[in-house]
Amino acid sequence: MLALPTQPLQSHWCNKGTVNIWCPAPALLVTCVTGVLVEEGAQAIEEVMLRRVAADGRVLVFNDWEAMTDYEHASRTRLTEATMSVLDAIEGGHFLLGSKVVVFGVQVANTAIRKLTVHPSRALFERALQDAIRERTPVGMT
Repeated sequence: MLALPTQPLQSHWCNKGTVNIWCPAPALLVTCVTGVLVEEGAQAIEEVMLRRVAADGRVLVFNDWEAMTDYEHASRTRLTEATMSVLDAIEGGHFLLGSKVVVFGVQVANTAIRKLTVHPSRALFERALQDAIRERTPVGMT
């Protein structure tokens, strides 16, 4: 994955999977999920996303979920509802996916959200993320 700070802003770990969350630039959120996204992991993502919207008035989200194998139904519901609650502040969601189950879940969520993009390769996902970081990083902060 693209070089992000070594220490995530927030993490959630359980025996089913892990969630790591970074905010590498203003109005930008990056998540990385491995294994199964459980409801507590989705709650961690929701909390950081809502804090970012409250602080910056908007947010662009990048989700490296290539290593996510599955999710709890409550996780997808929770994240979709949280996104819908601040939809006007969501600039978009970018995804890197590996599991067909997860692809299907993102497609279902996008029927309501209509702002989600699935990247076909890690290279394209990371290029879009790098561009977003560069666009949002204040001059002199690189």
